[in-house]
Amino acid sequence: SKLQPPPTRTIAPGDKLPPARRTHTPSSDEESGAEEGGDDPRMLLPDASRASRRPPTIRTPKMHVPAYAAQVIVAGNRVLVATHHHLRCFDLARHADVPIWVGDTKEMGVRDAKVTALEFRAGSAGGVVWAGTKEGHLIELHMDAGEVTGSKFGAHAGAVTHIFRHRKAMVSVDESGKVLVFEPTATSGSIVPSLTYTAPRVYRIAEKQEFVKLLGGLLWTSVRSDTNGSGPTTVPIVRIYDVFTPGSIARTASVLPSTTHHVGAVTSGTLLQSHAGFAYLGHEGGFISIWNLAAGPECTDVVKVSSSDVLSLEGVGMRLWAGGRTGVICAYDVSS
Repeated sequence: SKLQPPPTRTIAPGDKLPPARRTHTPSSDEESGAEEGGDDPRMLLPDASRASRRPPTIRTPKMHVPAYAAQVIVAGNRVLVATHHHLRCFDLARHADVPIWVGDTKEMGVRDAKVTALEFRAGSAGGVVWAGTKEGHLIELHMDAGEVTGSKFGAHAGAVTHIFRHRKAMVSVDESGKVLVFEPTATSGSIVPSLTYTAPRVYRIAEKQEFVKLLGGLLWTSVRSDTNGSGPTTVPIVRIYDVFTPGSIARTASVLPSTTHHVGAVTSGTLLQSHAGFAYLGHEGGFISIWNLAAGPECTDVVKVSSSDVLSLEGVGMRLWAGGRTGVICAYDVSS
């Protein structure tokens, strides 16, 4: 090779070390040239002089709902919570921690009445609520200010356990099995059901039902003690009433038995818009039963989805949202 060998330094034992070699530092002219050329990597980094290093926080609304004693209903941003004789309406879009109005059944003309059921009135787009009480009264409230717009005192002889909305009709159910069907007619002078002007039609079902739900225009009921089979194949019996047809008789249907597990009592039910011909019921034991509405209705399948009880069930789009006893919420795709 024509290149000269690198310089070497020989340090004898005990000699002092030579001074360290300094690295080449660019001059100010070279630095300004790099800045003008845009090659300085420091100029490519973001400006962190005003960055906050605090962890992000998400403001969650604190809305206290007492367990077992409260009734809750939601429409858009509005949430109505009823606890005994107190009513509170919240607006999640503005300030969820403070209710926009607070009401009391005493101020509504019903002293010491306890609210036991809530439902939005048909045709109100979530603006009007029907409230049922333990004393059997029905009260109509406006969601904006809690103003009473109608009432029917003593409509039921016992506690109102459920209120349902179906198309332009309203249905109320009490613990004694009395069902009132409010359907607007030409003689009522209103296109929506009214507690003042609509005369309800009376329908009777079995008393003290543990599960009651209006699905597909039919009233589905079930009680824990009403079962079919024995041992591990015991399944609950579901009684289905066509309350919108005067004089109709209840139809009794049984859940398909599982070969390996006991299917528990019915706890919840829902429909799916993507599967309009079917209804879905949630059961204790983690089961969901599938019902064909065109065939009776008739139970066509039972699927075990969880190791804990399915306590709540709601259909959204193509998925079933199920809430369990352990506090876990799962969404199941029924398209596959």
